[in-house]
Order: sequence, then structure tokens, then C-alpha cells
Amino acid sequence: MKKMIKASILCAAVAMVVASGCSKFSSNTNQTTAAETTAEAAADAAADVQTESYADESSITLGEYKKIPVQVTKRDVTDADVDAQINQVLTANPNYVEVDREAQDGDTVTIDYKGTINGEEFSGGSAEGYLLVLGSHSFIDGFEDGVVGMKAGENKDLNLKFPDGYGNKDLAGKDVVFNVTLQKVTEKKDAELNDEFVQKVAPDAKTVDGYKAQIRKSLEDQAAQSKKSEMDQQILQKLVDSSTIVLGKEEVEKEFNSLLIRTTQQAQQYGIDFDTYASYMGTNADGLRKMLRAQAENTVKSRLVLGEVAAKENLKAEDSDRQAIASMYGFDNIDALKESYTDASDEDIDKDALYMKVMTFLEKNADVTEVEPTQAAAEESSAADESKADGESSEEATAAQ
Repeated sequence: MKKMIKASILCAAVAMVVASGCSKFSSNTNQTTAAETTAEAAADAAADVQTESYADESSITLGEYKKIPVQVTKRDVTDADVDAQINQVLTANPNYVEVDREAQDGDTVTIDYKGTINGEEFSGGSAEGYLLVLGSHSFIDGFEDGVVGMKAGENKDLNLKFPDGYGNKDLAGKDVVFNVTLQKVTEKKDAELNDEFVQKVAPDAKTVDGYKAQIRKSLEDQAAQSKKSEMDQQILQKLVDSSTIVLGKEEVEKEFNSLLIRTTQQAQQYGIDFDTYASYMGTNADGLRKMLRAQAENTVKSRLVLGEVAAKENLKAEDSDRQAIASMYGFDNIDALKESYTDASDEDIDKDALYMKVMTFLEKNADVTEVEPTQAAAEESSAADESKADGESSEEATAAQ
């Protein structure tokens, strides 16, 4: 399962470059089952999904690929951003301090307890050193209320009754006595940002200043990655739109069938069939196949434009590019990546390394404009309104006809 999860992460990243496509970096799990399912899925797709006519082979007339205008949202990391991130970490890592007082709601108590019915101990009714958060309603009614007010070292009997509808029928409705000894009371307190806390959650940072610098660097890396993703999606979409592309049947069908395999495998991992998986995606089996075919077509188009740019600029995958692919996913070298993903061939790796290299070339040659977040949001809203208006006008025209 671990390899499948990592494979899906790798596919997702490559997909960003090739418009939802994915190389052959995937686990060999369920290959036989998936292959058998593919034939059925492809037959269903052919019967249920109307597709455009494809040519015998793909061809492309590349649009202008230099100075592609793109607009990205400005993402400055502020002191407030750093503080907000640190506050989240503080909230998630409270201190638990032992206190010498009566237990109260919200405390975590350490208790020993033994439950008996008619003087006889019953299965599952006893424990030692049990950690209980008072107010969590983890026990039957009256238990936690009975512990509230106890102090460390105190022992008492709680005379209670199991609910009539209790899950264990042998206990439902029975009177029970819990003998409880409270060992320790701990109180949850907000963590404080100091060097001691930093050394607990981020030992490498060592000090508060070092931790703040580490958090800022992490947020800046996230912002840079978001900016890159936004830029790459626009560049690729505009390049595809400006190019004249004829799709070849074999390429599209191969990608479509590959997507069917992966989707079917995912459904099987969740223990559901294709139709149920489609419903989770907000559609039906026919609708999901249409989505996968559109995805396959976009993938082929993206690969075509990237390959054509590489040819025109004489770009080729080199060792440094292959190493970049390996490093991106936490491997020291390509051999380690191939060992983890046994079905990743040298050709697959070279293709993905080349796609990354072409995208870097296109980024460097793009005409990039940064806009403030408020401006980007306003323009996005305006574009959505225009799209909605166009759709309504189309519906009115259809109705009139």
C-alpha cells in the first residue's frame, strides 16, 4: 500500500506538467486484475461514450511558446503568517501538568478501576493506569461525574447502571459497581513558545528565532510551489490552445485505457466497483468514462506541445535532469527510484525529466505578471460571472430554437 500511495503522489506531480497525465511510475499491485478489467472497461467505454473522430496518428503545429503571458497571484509571507502557523503548532501541542487538586471536567486523570455485577468481576470491566479525559463521555453515564471531585490517592465506589440499549446484551440494563482509584490528575495548559518547546517539536531549529526562520522558509517554499503550479497550468493551457493539434487514435486510446486501469485499481483498493466509485466522484459510470477520455485527450495534447518545444529548442534529458526527478521524490539517485518503482523504465524517467526541463524553459521565457490576491479574486469572480452568463445565453438560444 505504501508504494501505491507514493506512486500516486508521483503521478500527481507529473500530471501537473502533462495536464492530468501520468507516466508509468506505479506499483505492480493487482496488475492482472486490472488488465482483465481494462478490456471490459474499454468495451464499455466504446459502447457508452461518443468520442470525436481521431486521425491515424497525432500531428501538431506549435503555437508561439515564448513570451506566453501568464498572471500569478502575489504570495508574500508576512510575520502574521509565521505567527499563525506557530500558533497552530502551539495549539496542537499543549502541556499536561500534574496538579494537586480535585479533578474537574477537562482534566486527564490516571485511574485504576474494577467493575462488578452482583459482586462478580466481568470481562472488559477493569483496567489499571487508564487515561481518561473527564467530559469526554467515554464511559457510561455517571462514571466521569463520579470521578470529578476526586483527588490523587482517593478510592471510591460508583454505583451505576448500564443503559437498557447498551451494545453488550449481557450487560444492558444491569446494575454495576465500579471501584475507582485515582492515581494522578493532569491539567491541560497552553504551550509557550520558548526554546524548550522548539526543541520538542523541531529539534533542528534549537531556538525560537531558528524556529521562526524555519517556519518562514517552509511557508516561502509552499508559496513558491503554488506560484509555480499556477504558472505552469496557465502556460501549458495557453500553449495547447494556441497550437493546432490533431489527435491520433492509438495515443488517446492507450492513455484512456491506462487511466481506466488506474481508476479501476483505486476502486478495488477501496473495496468498491466502478459504478460506486463514479458516484463518489459526483457522476455515474458513463460520466466518469467521459471525464477519463477528456483527461486522456488533454494528456496527449500536453505531451505533444512539450515534445515539440523540446524538438525546436533541442532540449534533451541529461543526468542532472534525471537526478532532479529522483531528488524531488526523496531518492538519492535514479537507481533508488527505479528500485522502488520496478515498472519505471529508463524511457519513462527520461520523458518525465524532459517534460520538467521543457516547463522550466517555458517558465523562464514567459511574460509573467504578479497581481495582488484581491485583484486575482475579483478577476476570477468576473470570469466566472461571464462564463455563467454565456451559459445562460446559450440555453436561451437553444430554447428559442
